[in-house]
Amino acid sequence: MAAWMLRFCQNIRVNSHKLTKELSYEEIQSAEEAIIRIIQSEWPTNIQEKYAQTIQFYEENKILKVKSRFILREDSENFVRPTVLPDHPIVRIDCIHQKLQYAGVQTTLSHLRERFWIPRGRGIVREDIKMCVACKRYTLK
Repeated sequence: MAAWMLRFCQNIRVNSHKLTKELSYEEIQSAEEAIIRIIQSEWPTNIQEKYAQTIQFYEENKILKVKSRFILREDSENFVRPTVLPDHPIVRIDCIHQKLQYAGVQTTLSHLRERFWIPRGRGIVREDIKMCVACKRYTLK
């Protein structure tokens, strides 16, 4: 949805080339980056100070990322340097949980960690899975 809104903003400019067909990969990527920038801008600025002793942060395109231990590994850029993603109402862990067919905490968290680093990630995923109606139904005694 955000990509369509960004395209609309680009199309209403006077001298711009009008785009009409399907969204391109670049448009979807730029929309995702814009959403991440908005989420991170609402996050407290002292988070880097809080985790400074254990984690190295750096910025790329105004997006806060983490230097992981997998720097020398030949893998995707998002896996080697995951984006810092705070616990935010926009961050929908339950969508990934459902996409993984209601997997447990560890599987959901490992799938999230392929692209993002979430402080207190395990606790946040556990809380989200506890609120899942489908999972509650099968775990009741």
